[in-house]
Amino acid sequence: MDPLDGVKTWTRNCHFPGSVLTVTLSPVARLCAPSPLRRFVALFPPFEPSCICFDVSTFPRLPPIATAATLGEMLSQRLAFGALMIAALIGLFWLDQRLDSAPQIASSQADAVIHAGVRRGLIITTIWMLLAAFATRELGALLRTGGHRPAVTCAMGFNILLALIPWTIGSGLAARWGWTVSETSTTAAVLTAAVMLTFVCVARRRRVEGASTDVSQTLLMVLYLGLLGSFIPRLRMGLDSPWTLMWVLLVIKCCDIGAYFTGLAMGRHKLIPWLSPGKTWEGLIGGVATAMLVSAAVSIVSHGGWDAATRPAGIGDADGRGDWPALSAALAFGAIMALVGQAGDLFESLLKRDAGAKDSGAVVPAFGGLLDILDSPLFCIPVAYAILIK
Repeated sequence: MDPLDGVKTWTRNCHFPGSVLTVTLSPVARLCAPSPLRRFVALFPPFEPSCICFDVSTFPRLPPIATAATLGEMLSQRLAFGALMIAALIGLFWLDQRLDSAPQIASSQADAVIHAGVRRGLIITTIWMLLAAFATRELGALLRTGGHRPAVTCAMGFNILLALIPWTIGSGLAARWGWTVSETSTTAAVLTAAVMLTFVCVARRRRVEGASTDVSQTLLMVLYLGLLGSFIPRLRMGLDSPWTLMWVLLVIKCCDIGAYFTGLAMGRHKLIPWLSPGKTWEGLIGGVATAMLVSAAVSIVSHGGWDAATRPAGIGDADGRGDWPALSAALAFGAIMALVGQAGDLFESLLKRDAGAKDSGAVVPAFGGLLDILDSPLFCIPVAYAILIK
């Protein structure tokens, strides 16, 4: 849509010398000014015709008006691509489980342990490395839209390295190569190197303007996608089965689904209008309720019935490997994941608003970018790790 269309509807006289719009306002026109110009109109005395000049090239494009047809089409796309993503996720988790339980072929007991460790979480770790790389590139483009210049390549390298640490150490490969340092110490060493090399990458540009912002934005990418995202393979390596991780992701995304449809149906009271205008208190409540119900349903099914699910138990078993939780613990877990996930969604909205973007990208139709899908899990998975892995 032409950004001038909304302007022409409320002006009495318009002249277009080059890219400058000269508008003569009447008292009625002041009341009908579209929002991009209303703050400028307020500067002029009321009830008197005024002449104002605007640079048309700076006007934002007016968003198209949503109709029932477009909303229905968007909903259909969301359902279709959502189903495809769920099917792909189930297939990947099935492959991970099959690879983990494949027969061992090794010449010695030590080799058998190494081979078993290498197979565990290999699929999920590989997939997350790819997602981390693409998400880093997408976040870098988003930050550049906001006027920042992060060192994207540097951040991408460290994010991939952070994703590899849990699998490399948890599989026993690092110990076989002579690296006996703990996973925590290795992660701390990588983060320290990220700080140092980020300064080097920014300094190589030979430009001091905005250097501190570039450094901080690069480290934000490493902490947000690299450190928080590394808990996805870390949680998988700490679990006997990938299906527990699948349950965690299911609870997180069902909260998003419940919040979306509840807000669409009965959303009235805005949650944080200045940050995320589409979110409502009704949607938040609906999302929390949906996450709790899904978490409880999985608990009942996994335990084989209501009686077994209501038996007193904690969320983790004796070995600390995240067994299926009892019903009461599952309800609490669902509520925690829902609230933390919504916080992650709002944090990503903060980044998008700073860049003046509605979505982080356009990779997935009707959903936006990768960050629009990963925002909730990135905040939730570290919390789930702290709860499930003792």
